[in-house]
Amino acid sequence: MPVHWYVGITGSGKTTRALEDLASDIETNKRPGLIIDSQGVQLLSKIHHADTWKKCVRRVFGEGKNCAFIPRSGEEVGAIFTVARELGAVNILFDEAAFFMSSRSIPKPIELAFRTHFHWGKGKGGIIRASTQHLADLAPVAVQCTTTIKTFRCTSIRTLDRLKAEWGYDPAAVEALARGEYIEKGGGF
Repeated sequence: MPVHWYVGITGSGKTTRALEDLASDIETNKRPGLIIDSQGVQLLSKIHHADTWKKCVRRVFGEGKNCAFIPRSGEEVGAIFTVARELGAVNILFDEAAFFMSSRSIPKPIELAFRTHFHWGKGKGGIIRASTQHLADLAPVAVQCTTTIKTFRCTSIRTLDRLKAEWGYDPAAVEALARGEYIEKGGGF
């Protein structure tokens, strides 16, 4: 099961596309969706939100129903990923992941989940779809196990430089993307 990143400025359409892809995953693999709604965004408000991470995990893994959660700390996000690694068979949307990891560090439970997504739940696996405004804000380990990067409009020089240097994106083409348009790079970049 893969790890997919969605990168772009606010309003570029990255979360909309990630949510569409998550819905497709749920339909295809018949596994529930767990949405880590980092900032309580309007687009995700129609999804059932649990008020604690434990209630969200029970709904997803115990009842097989989709659920979203707005975390209050990195420890709560880490706890969700720890359970996902143990039980597997889940589709995760991690919206605005950079709120819980940085260019210098990534909490160990999140790192382990990204590195071991194929092996969750004794081989059941899992899918992670993560979004961020600035890929440059993330530690390299956050993208080392990436299957695809869907890059929407970006304007930050730091982000454009990293996209060019590490993945061969054309900065001018990335800056010119309209809302909802993206350039996708797959395995091997």
